[in-house]
Amino acid sequence: MLAGGRSFCEIAAALGLSRNTVRRFARATSAEELLVHDGTGRRPSILDEHVPYLHERWNSGCTNAALLWQEIRARGYQGSCRQVRGYLARFRESTAVPARSPAPPKARTVTAWIMTRPTGSPTPTRPASTPSSPHPRNWPPSPPASATSPSS
Repeated sequence: MLAGGRSFCEIAAALGLSRNTVRRFARATSAEELLVHDGTGRRPSILDEHVPYLHERWNSGCTNAALLWQEIRARGYQGSCRQVRGYLARFRESTAVPARSPAPPKARTVTAWIMTRPTGSPTPTRPASTPSSPHPRNWPPSPPASATSPSS
């Protein structure tokens, strides 16, 4: 399509892809380059040449970003301390992730705990119905026979 004189925008519209994706595919020299996704199209950072040193110092136990910034400035880094701090922040998050506390049980689970009988427990016997507690179908209770007949 590109060899046919079509622009990235036209190809993107025809294929339903973004223009940047089409551009990345067009600039790739091989299929492996597309599969690796090694940051093609990414501009190099001024911090890139100092990354191995930062990794080495971080792994040796130095986690102070300001101190590491001063050390790489002496080695020729011209960027800000904030950029170094931002880069090192992802290492802090990965090493000091606190364990998540378990979520509280849901109301449905608690209800099931209360309403179900544990396995192996005997089935309780129901008390026999007494005249003071009539069955709901017999409600309201009919008056006693002596109260319905007129007394003369």
